[in-house]
Amino acid sequence: MKLFNFVKTIAFVSCLMLLLESLSSSILVQPVSAKISNSSSEDTDGILNPCREHLQAKQYEAALESCRQALDIYQKMKNKLGEAKALINLGNAYFFFK
Repeated sequence: MKLFNFVKTIAFVSCLMLLLESLSSSILVQPVSAKISNSSSEDTDGILNPCREHLQAKQYEAALESCRQALDIYQKMKNKLGEAKALINLGNAYFFFK
């Protein structure tokens, strides 16, 4: 039951993040300097690659470890979007892990 609630929470967070991401890109306009300073967060997307690769290969135990490591990195960087993506992938790994 706890796992089911965790997965529901992850699904809700992912939907919320997608909504916020679409709203921020269509409504909010950032100054050019903010866009330049945020460009480093786009370069960090490779952090989740091992997690996603393990998920696609159905190596769920390895995916759990990779996703936890990615989450730790994003938390240290204070990258909220990265944290959300890592949590979504971590939820997927827990969901499929038996």
